[in-house]
Amino acid sequence: IEALPALAHLPAGVSLATHFTARDAYGRMQDIKKWLDDARDWWAGSSDTDLARPKFIGISFQLADFVTTRWGWYNSDIRPIRLGGKAAVAPTPSQGNQTLVMLFEEILKVAKTDADKAHAHYGLAMSYMQNYSGDQKLRDKAIDEFEKITGDFEETEWADDAYYQLGQYFENYKQDYV
Repeated sequence: IEALPALAHLPAGVSLATHFTARDAYGRMQDIKKWLDDARDWWAGSSDTDLARPKFIGISFQLADFVTTRWGWYNSDIRPIRLGGKAAVAPTPSQGNQTLVMLFEEILKVAKTDADKAHAHYGLAMSYMQNYSGDQKLRDKAIDEFEKITGDFEETEWADDAYYQLGQYFENYKQDYV
């Protein structure tokens, strides 16, 4: 699809990513990730923010779901984008799931709806919670994110998931049975 003009290339790439995610995700993993990364970069640089915002957010969540479903929450292979510019920032070496944290922070910068904000906070919280370093500061950040969802976005579908994760945390790490 690289021979297609840029604008035609993006919907084709996203459509192919969606198709192969359902049909042959493991055979085309790198292609799927590249197509979604490329589309995120393009929509992040679009000057038509009303059109670009939902596209960027939807594709970002699609990428996050694809990555976490195949590689778990410990993934360092998502390209950062530059909001407001057409070119992607050169990737920097990262460890653990820092690129997932970056992805959800990018979504939060542009999200307008409570559902998108809650979804991004949930992804951010899970990224912090699923760090394999055992760093309690990151787990504390996760708790703050889950509590933000239950406090600010209680009407969204993510609130019950946040309550569940909080319960799991307090049961497993704090031995606090309320």
